[in-house]
Amino acid sequence: MSVDDVLGMYEDGFESGTGSVRPSPRPSMQSARRPSLEARPGSIKSAQVPARRSLDTVSVKSLDRPQSQPRPTSLAPKRPFAAHRRSQSASILIMGVNANRASVRGVSPAATPPVASDEKKPTERTSEQIMSGQNLESRPTTGAFQARLRDRYGFKKTSHYITLEQYEAWDRDYTAYLERRRKKWYAMMHQYGYETSPAIRFPQKSDKVKRYVRKGIPPEFRGAAWWYYARGPRELSKNPMIYIELRQRVEDGELTDNDREHIERDLHRTFPDNVRFKPDPTTMHDAQAGAGGGTPVKEGSGLRNEVSASAPADTPVQGSPRSVTKKKRHTDEPETPILQSLRRVLQAFAVHNPKVGYCQSLNFIAGLLLLFLSKDDSDLEEAETKAFILLNIVTTQHLPDTHGITLEGANIDIGVLMSCIRDSLPAIWAKLDDQKEINAIGAAATMAGGIGGLRLPTVSLATTAWFMSLFVGTLPIESVLRVWDCLFLDGSKTLFRIALAIFKAGESAIMKVSDPMEIFQVVQTIPRSMLDANSLLDVCFRRRGGFASISQDVVNRRRRERKRLVQEGILKQGLGAKSEDMVRRMRTRLKTRGGMRVGTN
Repeated sequence: MSVDDVLGMYEDGFESGTGSVRPSPRPSMQSARRPSLEARPGSIKSAQVPARRSLDTVSVKSLDRPQSQPRPTSLAPKRPFAAHRRSQSASILIMGVNANRASVRGVSPAATPPVASDEKKPTERTSEQIMSGQNLESRPTTGAFQARLRDRYGFKKTSHYITLEQYEAWDRDYTAYLERRRKKWYAMMHQYGYETSPAIRFPQKSDKVKRYVRKGIPPEFRGAAWWYYARGPRELSKNPMIYIELRQRVEDGELTDNDREHIERDLHRTFPDNVRFKPDPTTMHDAQAGAGGGTPVKEGSGLRNEVSASAPADTPVQGSPRSVTKKKRHTDEPETPILQSLRRVLQAFAVHNPKVGYCQSLNFIAGLLLLFLSKDDSDLEEAETKAFILLNIVTTQHLPDTHGITLEGANIDIGVLMSCIRDSLPAIWAKLDDQKEINAIGAAATMAGGIGGLRLPTVSLATTAWFMSLFVGTLPIESVLRVWDCLFLDGSKTLFRIALAIFKAGESAIMKVSDPMEIFQVVQTIPRSMLDANSLLDVCFRRRGGFASISQDVVNRRRRERKRLVQEGILKQGLGAKSEDMVRRMRTRLKTRGGMRVGTN
């Protein structure tokens, strides 16, 4: 593989995504029947999950990869250097989004509440009726069937990896579980004398509270509990007017052109499968437009249209920054209130944190915060302030420097994760480590208690998005929410424990392959069907056979050591002259800021 090939991969992205990344092909019917890697039963309850087109029922305790999956269209490059480009890391993040979008286009869900169960089955239309928009009322856009397609949060139940039958089989038991946990939470709140409608304060952190949070916060308490346990009120009390002031600074023109353009580019990519972000199509034209919605625009006339599959996500868009509002994708229906709030939060954050500005994946974090900090669109104004504060807490306390222009924090955390795998899952590490020939350089650091393994394995590219997005787009949404429950109470150690549990769940599949690209594909696929959040969390926190030994002190110590190694430049010792030249060229070609190319010495 030539240097130009590697550079091209970094510029174009590595896998499927939206906008700036080539979409991944859907598996054919033949490939759906093709047997694939099977995970043997382990500490996590596992079950084979068939491809989306299969209607076979499976065990609801599914924490493993599907039976079929598309073969990679290109080889993932071996990691040439410890640093990722922000847009490329975010491109990996969007791998799971494209599959969901593909499933979104398959069915048009309901925009109205369910009706009586004796509703007549809608008649199918001819191709002429579809193209002309005739007989629109006969389309299954309302009724109990369409209501089944949404979960309790407004997300689509199905994905490329989970069928409706699989989801509902799992959800039957999980709904009963949620009701039991809800009763326990209400009893605890009343025991401490706290209000529950609405819930504002919560019991202080204790062993009991920790146990309750790890078993799941009730959906109606979730946003308020995140805000409380993340110490949002304390942060806001330092400057109660900060968000209002930042919005004024945005209006005064302090938002950079680059950040403004990239926010607009990603805005409508945020949770297109959630009804509050992307309402169900109300016209035949919108239904035919697919997940993106709206009327197609001519090439070059819209920001979202300007991002082709072959263009890097950081390609600057030409034109006056003040004309960005004119370049928004034209839609037949108004922009939803929560999308407008998301725009304001991201813009305020970019002004407040100029060293970070806007980075892809922040839209998903802020969007999910807004979704749970507001009951509906009527209380979004207060939710914006809280979402901004929590987004700032995430990026400064839980993921320091992860979303910065150099992605230093992301590379540090991935290095810490690899060291945890090496220590806790040595058999898996032996498979992942494809940089053995240069790891001798890190022997001294390992002997001294450092991280060792100065070069990261190829598979680390697949894990970058796990941290940058807090597992949004990686795990099913219910599992993501359970992870966030623990994150805001316990801190960033939760992220490392979850990542280790994912590798543990896929151990048998990983051990059956040896090619780095196959391992990359397996690791990328493992978490997509992990519906059983209870089993996932159990592995993370149990004392025997789990990862309770990964404490916050351990994470902080390894972060400091990894940062020291990076800053001292030890990582470069394992690079040959050709790799050094590749790194230098990659930095020159890809490292841009505000439309200006930044050279390196």
